[in-house]
Amino acid sequence: MNSVDQRAAARDSFVMIFLKHMLIVLGAFSLWAAADSWQHTSSLPLAAALSVLNGLVAGALLATVVHEWSHLAAAWAFASRFTFTPDRGLFVFNFDLEHNSNRQFLAMSLGGNIGGWLLVFALPQLLPLDDPGARMLHGGMIAAAIFAAAIEVPVIQGVRAGQSPAEALGGITREKLYRAGTVGIGTGLAYWLLFTL
Repeated sequence: MNSVDQRAAARDSFVMIFLKHMLIVLGAFSLWAAADSWQHTSSLPLAAALSVLNGLVAGALLATVVHEWSHLAAAWAFASRFTFTPDRGLFVFNFDLEHNSNRQFLAMSLGGNIGGWLLVFALPQLLPLDDPGARMLHGGMIAAAIFAAAIEVPVIQGVRAGQSPAEALGGITREKLYRAGTVGIGTGLAYWLLFTL
């Protein structure tokens, strides 16, 4: 495949990934909005429960998608090399550890976290958090942002301390993923409980 064909294939992958992620986000957000509206109009416990559960899923999905696209935006901004892998769910781009610098890796890593936390801080300005479902939407975003930070901040610190990105990423174990997930979900639920009860 020549370079023109490779660029066209990369562009097509990018467009398909973008559309898939937009559909996922719109679907999840629409399900939450429908359940939340149903809860407001009916006051049924089932509607309230669906609003909260959909809020958790939609918030976590939205924050994850924003986090991943913020990684990509930072990689682009620092002229990093990467490829797309459309069959990996929400985690669809591979940062080229071999050909990018540590500076590019740090920019890409920080970009994802900055994007995720900007969403967490922007949501209360964009949407009233006036019911349990909306607060759980926010809690899901907080859970996802904390999960990502718990995984990625130690990697960033390792690279800043002199490790190679591959070496720092190698320190992510299944146990650390579970612990980060527990901390993220626990914090999101604690936020929800604090502001709901």
